[in-house]
Amino acid sequence: CTETEEIVDNEVCAYSFTLIPVETEAKLVDVRWEKHCTEDTICVNPHHAPGGYAAPTHCVEEYRHICYLSPVLYPVVKKVVIKLPQPVETCINKQVLLPRLECDQVHERRCMLVPRTHP
Repeated sequence: CTETEEIVDNEVCAYSFTLIPVETEAKLVDVRWEKHCTEDTICVNPHHAPGGYAAPTHCVEEYRHICYLSPVLYPVVKKVVIKLPQPVETCINKQVLLPRLECDQVHERRCMLVPRTHP
């Protein structure tokens, strides 16, 4: 066999990423507290001793004005700039040394004596 070397041009590519700014809209919410008021009725017994287990026998209804704050969400659209990755391909030509083997096909016939046994 004979060995030879062959030089081959090979293109090698790699990818890198650069960040590109893009304008877009962000959907957010704004929270505001709003006051809500209700009227509530309660049963009061002026003659009932506090701490007792008996149910009140006489009930006087009182109206109470109750107010509380509750959150309310409002949609807000805001313009923002985000950066998105953009692929960039970089290629270079590189020479590669390839070994080549060349072998000749040899056909050879050989004869040999095989031992025999006699009965």
